[in-house]
Amino acid sequence: MMSEVSVPYHLIIPFLISFGLLCLGIKKIIKLKNSGRKRFLIAIITFCSLYSLTTGYSAYESIVIPIKINRFDLNNDGMISDQEETKELETLRWKLISDTARNFSFITGFIFSFIFAVTIYLILTLNAFILGKLKLNF
Repeated sequence: MMSEVSVPYHLIIPFLISFGLLCLGIKKIIKLKNSGRKRFLIAIITFCSLYSLTTGYSAYESIVIPIKINRFDLNNDGMISDQEETKELETLRWKLISDTARNFSFITGFIFSFIFAVTIYLILTLNAFILGKLKLNF
């Protein structure tokens, strides 16, 4: 039986939320002059960017792979016959069935994005601290 194309809401919803926050963060950072809040917003923008990329790509793959599999049904009877079986179809089926990382990407993407954003914030804060010390010494 051919696989149906379904929308992965567990990936689409986090993508839309983080993309919306990304747009709001970029709009806010343009208006900010304060460097302390600016560093925090840069970290949030970094988080939202990475999280949007992670969940967006996973959602894209979850939608595109079944569409590619459905293209192998040449006679449109809803079944893949022996004549329609190819190595590429086997690869796509394997990709669809065995890729659990795609389904958990909203969790792992959150963790990775959070760690990366905190690192960026700490680097920016340390940079501001060092530059502040250097200005006091001169």
